[in-house]
Amino acid sequence: MRSIPRAISWVQIAVFAIYFTLPFIALSAMPVEQVNGQYVTQLGEDPPEGFKNDPVLGLVENLGISGTVLDVLKVYVGILAATILFIATNAGVIGASRITYAMSHYRQLPELFRRLHPRFKTPWVSLVVFAGVAPIVVLIPGQLDFL
Repeated sequence: MRSIPRAISWVQIAVFAIYFTLPFIALSAMPVEQVNGQYVTQLGEDPPEGFKNDPVLGLVENLGISGTVLDVLKVYVGILAATILFIATNAGVIGASRITYAMSHYRQLPELFRRLHPRFKTPWVSLVVFAGVAPIVVLIPGQLDFL
């Protein structure tokens, strides 16, 4: 059981390395400049001049890389971003079901959310609500705008 604490330590090191090196790389590739008394960088500017909507792509495009390597890096950054968003969404759904389960346990929500699946021992009603019903409720108003 020594591998889990060791893995946690390595993850902490990786997070701190990314946390401290990414801004350094970003400011090296796209420095902050003073324009009309304001400090600005293309990473914070609106498109098409800036990369406010996608700063990581702005970094990739301004690292001095060109050709096929740049094209591959752009695709890689897109896939990586989609993967990270999927993982974060999944963590949010799972976390929301656990929170509702705990809240129902302390009678802060209806007891319905405390029901556990007989086989998997998970709060299945909470999972259904947050993974199934909530996204539909959020998406329907957006779809009505197109009508």
